[in-house]
Amino acid sequence: RRKSIFISLMENCPHAILCRTIVLCSMLLLLCRNLLHYSSLNINGTTQLIDNSNSANENESPGTLHSFLESTMESRLMEVFYDIYDDSSILYNVRTPQGLAFDWIMHIDRFHYKGSSIPVMDPSDSPTIVQRYILAVVFFATEGVLNDDLGKRFTPDDNKLGLWTTEGTLGFLSSYHECEWKIKTEYGTLKGVTSCNKETMDVTEITLSELGLNGELPEEIGYLSKLLTLDFQDNRIKGSIPQSIGR
Repeated sequence: RRKSIFISLMENCPHAILCRTIVLCSMLLLLCRNLLHYSSLNINGTTQLIDNSNSANENESPGTLHSFLESTMESRLMEVFYDIYDDSSILYNVRTPQGLAFDWIMHIDRFHYKGSSIPVMDPSDSPTIVQRYILAVVFFATEGVLNDDLGKRFTPDDNKLGLWTTEGTLGFLSSYHECEWKIKTEYGTLKGVTSCNKETMDVTEITLSELGLNGELPEEIGYLSKLLTLDFQDNRIKGSIPQSIGR
């Protein structure tokens, strides 16, 4: 119908140049109005369009977007851990290390790409997000504690004693890349994520020995595909060695 109106204007207008200008401006206004109904989101390199016109009010849009991001992250984790997770409900159970880790990534984590001051909006867009999740599971499975201020002001330099190991939190769950989750002890030894591949930023060495750790080692730790060295000796870890290690 709009197309026929524009054609009629062009045919009956005595001033062709003026009418063409009016028609062109009208078409641009319609295009802009339609574009306002959508926002774009880059997911795994693909641009997705999200329809904003169905939101009843402005407060619903952020919740809808967050649910979409949660669903995307959930799908990515289930693709990796399909053989040890019966279903995705474990990710939403905050009484489990997996649920705590998922909740931390989706609601608290302020991870920044190196050199950027802008947090990652879509966690699943990070190439190493699965290993970040795994390390968070290790933290919670070995009785690491998350307090309300942790996500706001917790950095590798803010090593909170008493929240995890005898040497503090080692920078775990900070806003820095997980390859920087480590500290140097007073004896000059490194503890935490002590080595990563410099090109891919995959974790290759974890040293958490003699730190008074409790709890159990989770199966997820065996899914760190580039891990070469894992040192948990002289702790109070209970349970058996995860079958996923060395598979």
